Amino acid sequence: MAGYGARLRPDKLGLTFHAIVHIQLTRHDPAHLKRFIEAVASREEVQECFATTGTADYHMRVRCTDITAYNRFMDDFLFLLPAVSSAQTNVILRDIKS
Repeated sequence: MAGYGARLRPDKLGLTFHAIVHIQLTRHDPAHLKRFIEAVASREEVQECFATTGTADYHMRVRCTDITAYNRFMDDFLFLLPAVSSAQTNVILRDIKS
């Protein structure tokens, strides 16, 4: 066991938009990767982020108040990171198991 904590209900916090974002990078040089990782870690919308194998380089679980907030997150943050080539969004329709 690593510790304990409270489980909050995102919907009760107003975070009703939930998505998995698959990110492909243009550059894998250390400086761009470091900037990407630090930037993603600093954003509260990003609940989880994983470096993965396969087509996408990273997968993120993102929660926002609504689709408008998500679009702002993408346009004003994610797409401005130099390492990001593309992002594909899968919207979560409902949680089956968390």
